[in-house]
Amino acid sequence: MVNELRAVVKELGGRRVLGRNLASSRDLCEAIREGFPAAVVEELMQASGLTLKELADSLDLSPRSLQRRRRSGRLARFESDRLYRLARVVALAQQSLGDRASAARWQGLLGTSGAVVELSAGLAAFFLAGASAREALKRGCRLDLDPSVFAPGCAAATHMAQVAVTLAALPDGLLLLTPASTARHLREWLLHVGRPFGLAAVSDVTVGVLAGDP
Repeated sequence: MVNELRAVVKELGGRRVLGRNLASSRDLCEAIREGFPAAVVEELMQASGLTLKELADSLDLSPRSLQRRRRSGRLARFESDRLYRLARVVALAQQSLGDRASAARWQGLLGTSGAVVELSAGLAAFFLAGASAREALKRGCRLDLDPSVFAPGCAAATHMAQVAVTLAALPDGLLLLTPASTARHLREWLLHVGRPFGLAAVSDVTVGVLAGDP
């Protein structure tokens, strides 16, 4: 956990940008409550290789709102929390794939999906494929899932069945990431809404599976 926290703090710019040491989960929670400095946005853009629009989409914010925050002194609490979560994805991508260059290549393959998250670190994943997957999710998702709007490469944080979910559109389907503590509830809901469409939620998705590795 300590090593993971250090890696995430590094992606956020470290003490130089954050203006404080984050040595524990308590330090992190306090920093999020107070709001990260706006300079964190630029640091995370550089670390992830995302454009401002792609970063805003990943955080479920409008580019205009994110641009305003870049010019202000401090981010809101919910924005800081989302930036932390995205920084964690970037950090775990580098740890899982070996280096920043490999993580960037993977990110280029999957867009802003964030599918490189290490699932053993408290997250569960579900993958839905098929033409009816979007129609099924529309029953409980506030996002506009029309393919012309939420195209492959897009990702956003949202809620489904009162559960926090990161939804990513991949070329072959939709990836859902949720905390392990709420995975069972989400799975039951997915099976319920997907049944009329002949869908089944596939769990235990790995980076290798999504990349098409044998």
